[in-house]
Order: sequence, then structure tokens, then C-alpha cells
Amino acid sequence: MKIKIMTWNTALTEGSNVDDVLNYIKDFLKEDNTIAVLQQIPYKDPKKRWAESASYRSFVEAFPETAYKVFNKWGTEIMYTVIVTKMKNVAEAAGIETTNREVAVCVDGSIVIYGLHAMSREYNKSYLQSLNSVQADILLGDFNAGDYAECENKSTFRGILKNHVCICNMPTKEVRNGDSVTRRTCIDHIFVKRELITRCSELCVCEDIKYSDHYPITFSIEIDKQ
Repeated sequence: MKIKIMTWNTALTEGSNVDDVLNYIKDFLKEDNTIAVLQQIPYKDPKKRWAESASYRSFVEAFPETAYKVFNKWGTEIMYTVIVTKMKNVAEAAGIETTNREVAVCVDGSIVIYGLHAMSREYNKSYLQSLNSVQADILLGDFNAGDYAECENKSTFRGILKNHVCICNMPTKEVRNGDSVTRRTCIDHIFVKRELITRCSELCVCEDIKYSDHYPITFSIEIDKQ
């Protein structure tokens, strides 16, 4: 069975393009056997005395439990990593500890997917190193680091997940000054366990989608049917 996965930092905490972002995700999930791994989904709004954010309410309305499976750890934090799918054979992965920054699911009892939004700045190095202990077949999301010259933690990034292959290490985020793009950075990645690489195909960085400062990334993988 082939499944198609999207990872995307939606930047919904910025409060703009909410409808465009949600509709793009819904259109992606209309296809059979699709999974969306989403970062920066807001929950609480610190500017409104920590009430539920308007973006969160729109997200919940867009993905009701009657039609979708939504995996997350809603709590008191500002932003979250969330996995959304219509697939019935996706369940929360057992034995993997997560915070609001991570979600782990198991597909068909076969493949474990670990979505993440890494910590940034001085906390990024230790966060990247901690990923070496995660038992998952696919780790993907916003790593806030990459193997490029401007990245202060590039050597740490190169040293993580030695049993996996990074199949996406290209520009995925725009750094903007108003309407102008000043540079692009390589901080969103997909790591796949080495023995599963030949099952992967159709990697696409969707540079034409400008609803966030990050591009959606999609790829397909064949999994064993249990």
C-alpha cells in the first residue's frame, strides 16, 4: 500500500491566511491514504489572556472528529505539532514519549511516523541530539537546522539519525523583508530509515504555495500491508 505524507510548518500563529492554509490541507487529505504532519498550529493566544486562539477554533471546525483523526497534545502551550488523516489504520504509536512539539503515530501496525517542531536558538543543539534516541521509521518536520553554511548547528545536524537518510535537505523556508524574499533556508526535513529508502518516491517541495513562510513538502512511501 502506498501512502502520501505532507509535512508543513503552517505558521498559523501569525494569524494570517488561515482559510487558505486549512483548505490546502483539506484538499490534500481528499486523496486516499494521505497523512498531514503540521507544525505551528496555535492553541492559546497570549494576546487574549490565553484564551483559545481564533486559528485553533478554525482548525477544529475544519477537521471534525467525525471525519478525521487528529493526533496532538493540546494543553497550555502556544503552538503544537499535529497529525491529521482520514486513514482508519493510523493509531497513536506506543512507547514513544512526546511533548506538544512532537506527535508519533503508527500506520497499519507497520511504520512509525514521528512529526516534530524542533526548539530554536540555543536550545536547538540539545534538541537535535535528543532525536537519536527516538525509535521511529520516519522523522519529519521543522528541525530549525540543516546542512547549509549559515546554520550554526550544521555539524550537530550532520551527526543525528545515522540509521536514517535525509531525503529532503533543500530550501524550504523563505526569509522575507516585507514582500521581498531575502534568502531561503533548509530547515524542514524528512529522515527515513535506511532500509526503507527504496520504498520512497515523489518527493516535492511545493514552492508555489505561499500561504506560510515555509513550503509544504510531500512524498510517498510503500508500506507492508499487515
